[in-house]
Amino acid sequence: MERTRYKILESLDEIKLLVKACQEVGYASVDFETSSTKIYTDAFYPTILSVTFQPGQSCIIPLNHQDSPLKESWLSCLKYFGQHVIENPKITKFAQNWKFDNQIFRKYGIFSRGTVIDSMLAKYLLNEERQHGLKEMVDIYLPAMSGYENDPEFAKAPWDKKPLKPLAQYAACDTDATFRLCVFLEAKLIKLGFYTLYRNLIIPASITLQGVERRGLAFDKEFNTQLSIKYTKLIDETKQKLK
Repeated sequence: MERTRYKILESLDEIKLLVKACQEVGYASVDFETSSTKIYTDAFYPTILSVTFQPGQSCIIPLNHQDSPLKESWLSCLKYFGQHVIENPKITKFAQNWKFDNQIFRKYGIFSRGTVIDSMLAKYLLNEERQHGLKEMVDIYLPAMSGYENDPEFAKAPWDKKPLKPLAQYAACDTDATFRLCVFLEAKLIKLGFYTLYRNLIIPASITLQGVERRGLAFDKEFNTQLSIKYTKLIDETKQKLK
């Protein structure tokens, strides 16, 4: 099984080197690991951010993890990376389910600019019938990496208690796999004529849904009750006719 090489960054200076690398290549595949609680609650916090700017390796920015060497300054480190990479329109962002990661960036005042390739949405647009999860896509398209998540010791601890090094290895594989998938799937979108649809419909729809999840959505309870009564009756009548 192919394992991604990774380095846990230990200072802002090292993060600056990572930012420079992302700026030079023009790509950054990103993925948060978190406390595994709902984003818009006080209990939520990101533990690490994995970043891949070239296949085969990842850099880990330790955030509010229990063993983080940057624990006292994690938020300022995250904002530095965000301002110089996520908000840089010249850097293409890669992610699996960007909606999730982008809400975390927004929570901490980081607002994405430029192109985003979401491997999950790209895969769905190309073929909505098959699995769209990262691990399932790795099994199909990157079999040499398949199974990197199957570490019994890693699986034992809850997400907010996982040791830093095995969590870093797991996240490193995530962003490495996402990077490779996004390059492949973006090319397929362009070749098959779906890229304009992806950029102009799918991504804006995802951004709209992010806003709904963040702010909520007005809901007419009385109208919904009326619809429920109406269609329950219609369903029952149709069932009787089919007997």
